[in-house]
Amino acid sequence: MTVTPSRTSGDATCSFIRQNGSRTFELRIEVETMRSPAADFGAYKARCHIASVPLKAIGNEAFACSDGARAEQVIGRVREHAFVVRISVTGGPAQADTFREKARQVAEQVAGILF
Repeated sequence: MTVTPSRTSGDATCSFIRQNGSRTFELRIEVETMRSPAADFGAYKARCHIASVPLKAIGNEAFACSDGARAEQVIGRVREHAFVVRISVTGGPAQADTFREKARQVAEQVAGILF
């Protein structure tokens, strides 16, 4: 596990990596404080390169999207905090549907902690 704190107190990026044979799974969680949530959150939403799906009941605002063929992510906001939950796999067949649901479940937990 790698934890990289940023300059603002409470902001962090954590990566959890699991190796299973030739496959590598990664769960990455980023939390950052925005100075102006209304203006700054657009940059986070722009990380969804492929059509995003709004998610209800996760923070103030959240979206799920694919990040390439082997990753799913949820990007959301709780008040002035933006968060990104990304689940990816390398070295084997992807399970995109399963990853989206798992990313949503992790995002629910992150949003709950930020409230």
